[in-house]
Amino acid sequence: YNNDLLRYIGCTENQVMECVRNFDANNLTDSFNNFYSSINLNPNLIFIPLYDGEFLQEEPIKLLDQGNFKKCPLILGYNKDEGNFFLGMDNRDYSNIKILESINYARFSNIISEYITYYPRLPYVADQKIRDTIFYRYSNWENLENSFENFQNLNRFLTDSQFLCPANKIAEYYFNSGFDVFLYEYQHVSSLSRWPKHYGSVHGDELPFIFGQPLDPKYKYSQTEVEFSRKLIKYWTNFALCGNPNGLKNYVWVSEAQER
Repeated sequence: YNNDLLRYIGCTENQVMECVRNFDANNLTDSFNNFYSSINLNPNLIFIPLYDGEFLQEEPIKLLDQGNFKKCPLILGYNKDEGNFFLGMDNRDYSNIKILESINYARFSNIISEYITYYPRLPYVADQKIRDTIFYRYSNWENLENSFENFQNLNRFLTDSQFLCPANKIAEYYFNSGFDVFLYEYQHVSSLSRWPKHYGSVHGDELPFIFGQPLDPKYKYSQTEVEFSRKLIKYWTNFALCGNPNGLKNYVWVSEAQER
């Protein structure tokens, strides 16, 4: 879709760099959103790997099937409420709210339909049976107009489809290849979060804690969060050092193999 987008904003193929560099940033953002709205495609779905036969020689899922990936221990995971971040960013009236707004089933259906047109990923188009199955799984059949459950189910669908399921699949490939896998679900909601509390632990919420922001007194995190951040830093640095977040056994994080 890159060439289509360039044509949409009036850039010719032989003047791409000059045209884009001189394009007003705000207008470019608006044009970007308007273009993808015009073809009924959610912009979040287009950021997919480009396999050019040189650097990346095949579609990643096929490389994984072939066992053609770096063999090493792995640490990966997802946040419990990843999906709410993207729902908030994609739907301006859905974000920056202090109380839960009305999300009727018609709105629920419209939002979820945007994400399942191309499922599980571009360029594949989901057939009707897959779409029906997804709607069946994530609809609150006891009361389709229950705003809170619709809110929660939208989050669950996006978290599952975009983060939880891919993380579990990657973990399975590495585990089956005989490597230690340390898989996590991040649930903490920061005391400094700018999101309403019912958004939960959204995409990116773990980063300030992994990179030590709570250790800086000017941010005024709670002492519990300071210690939590220290623990995460230790996990990640131990893993970088020796391939195991437990390091010299000063913390206990059980690998997938040990749990099984």
